[in-house]
Amino acid sequence: VKNGEDAALIAVKGAFQPVPAVHVATPVDTTGAGDSFNGGYLAARLAGHAPADAALRAHRVAAAVVQVRGALAPFETLRAAFGN
Repeated sequence: VKNGEDAALIAVKGAFQPVPAVHVATPVDTTGAGDSFNGGYLAARLAGHAPADAALRAHRVAAAVVQVRGALAPFETLRAAFGN
């Protein structure tokens, strides 16, 4: 469950696990933050990452997106935020 700038809750084997969000001091534009979280999470899960790690990567992608105007951050910025 996404929760904006607060921790997301990930359900793993019937238990909820909070995954802290990445703090952004001054967001520029929150357009697309939720969609970018979803995309980052799904990409990480498809790459084989565990649910909590996928949520952390998703938070980092969303944090990168809210630091630019508009819903699209530069690809290299997103790649760096997502990690390996």
